[in-house]
Amino acid sequence: MEQADIDLFAGAFPFFTGDEARSLAAVCAVCNLVQGETLFSVGEPSDLVYFVVQGKCAVKKETGFENKMQVVALLSSGAIIGENVLVAGRKHTTSVVAAEDSRLWMLKAQDLQNLKTSDSRLAMKLVEKFLEVSGKRLAACTQRLARIL
Repeated sequence: MEQADIDLFAGAFPFFTGDEARSLAAVCAVCNLVQGETLFSVGEPSDLVYFVVQGKCAVKKETGFENKMQVVALLSSGAIIGENVLVAGRKHTTSVVAAEDSRLWMLKAQDLQNLKTSDSRLAMKLVEKFLEVSGKRLAACTQRLARIL
């Protein structure tokens, strides 16, 4: 991966050091989406987590009414997408579509497993960040549900 990509990543994810960004660049692939392009859909199995480096992605959830989808979040630079599917056998519970042209880094579950051996500190930092993101999203859902009830 080129230095410009690493610099973009470091700017979007400042909690990673420059060395950590370079280590991740060695195991991540770049994914470019054009506005309107689908990253993944509800029900698809996956073993990838995405880091939004540039752009915005819309997270859509099924409403239960005639297969209609509702945007429930807009994720921009610095967001992590798909961290919950890293658990074996998980499927996406949302669909994600590029709200504008976007650049993401993709990390495979197997590469995260390999990091546990080659750079356990970075692997632990990633897992902690995934748990933090999931926890914040769960708290936000709980707050919204409490307001409705």
